[in-house]
Amino acid sequence: MDYEQLLRQLKKIRLQKGISLRRLGEKLGVSGQYLSMVERGKVPLKVKDFFLLCSVLEVSPKDVIVKKKEYQTVAERMQALPERDFKIIKDLLLLMELSKEDL
Repeated sequence: MDYEQLLRQLKKIRLQKGISLRRLGEKLGVSGQYLSMVERGKVPLKVKDFFLLCSVLEVSPKDVIVKKKEYQTVAERMQALPERDFKIIKDLLLLMELSKEDL
């Protein structure tokens, strides 16, 4: 992922969460105008600010940087599920395994 893609991804996350530049700026202690310049690549985003921005947006820096690919395996799909759903499927698979032993 290049720098421009990173900035687009951060903007996309901000918009998905319905957070204005002004409100985000208030949480970060900077102006919305400054954040607009950062999103447009007019002002460089410092590494420490990137981590702070991720924290305020409640997103993992890894999730911003790493493009999610299509899941390749059932195990990867299961790991992406919410914990409750993962446990249900895991328990079902265990029951299926136990029932195979009865045959």
